[in-house]
Amino acid sequence: MAKALLMLDHLSAAVAVSLLICSGTCSAISSVLLREARGSGTMLASEWTRYASYGFAIASYGVGFALYAIALRRLPLTLAYPVMIATTMLEVYVYGLVAGEAFRPAAAVGAALILLGAALVVR
Repeated sequence: MAKALLMLDHLSAAVAVSLLICSGTCSAISSVLLREARGSGTMLASEWTRYASYGFAIASYGVGFALYAIALRRLPLTLAYPVMIATTMLEVYVYGLVAGEAFRPAAAVGAALILLGAALVVR
């Protein structure tokens, strides 16, 4: 176990950023599953798939948290958090467009400003 933890300390920055992107993706997946499980979504039709999606959402959050924790061993919080949140936000926004949610220009501008802010923080 100690060897595995020592290996985590030697992650390259590129690998750590990749883990952050995967962490953000896990968070986005969890958000979509929770929305669908609530019954307000369009993808899940049967009752058992709704209940199963709660379990998958929790598991996805757990995996995402673990990936985030690993990435934090290599990257500063001020870099890691914006990258993870920007990834999640972008993916959830794309899901909304694909799922047919109402497109509001003001929301698109707000999302773009948040992504721009995250990009400026990362630089």
